[in-house]
Order: sequence, then C-alpha cells, then structure tokens
Amino acid sequence: MLIIAFFLALAALLLQGILIPKLTLLAFAPFLAIAILKRPWIRALSLSALSGCLLDLLSDDPMGLHALNYALIAALLFRFRKHFLYDQPLHLSLFTALISF
Repeated sequence: MLIIAFFLALAALLLQGILIPKLTLLAFAPFLAIAILKRPWIRALSLSALSGCLLDLLSDDPMGLHALNYALIAALLFRFRKHFLYDQPLHLSLFTALISF
C-alpha cells in the first residue's frame, strides 16, 4: 500500500507540474501520513526525506529545503500517530490535513 501511495503521489506531482504549474499542492502529504502511521520512526524519517529529495529535484527552491521540511514534520508528528489509525479513512484524512497544515 505504501508503494502505491508513493507512485500516486508522484503522478499527482508530475501532473500538477504539467497541467497547472501555478497551483501549489502537497502531493506527498497522504504518502507521508501513511508512512508515519505504518512504519517505525527511522523508516518514516527516511521515507519522508526521500520524498522531499524527489520534490527538491523538481522544484526551483534551494536544494534540501523540502527534504528537511518533510523530515522535521515526520519527526514532530510521529508522537501523535497513536491517536490515528491508517486503515480508517477519516483518521487518515485528518492526519493528512495535520501534515499539510
């Protein structure tokens, strides 16, 4: 499920850049939510940093900014994961909103 979420987020990011380049969406927010809720701490941090690095390659921002941001968000929100379940759609959407906030 995590691999499918990653490729869906990557497809959303690429389509966003092609179709609507002025619109800013956090395409990897659901992937980060699933990664934080399902994986242990070090694995969630590495997956979030990896997705941030991929976003850094496709953006005009300074290199490493998104990777650092995603890793910090994962580190800060990891302790709240006990309040959310990854298999409940409402919990997943609320945690995704918390990540994107």
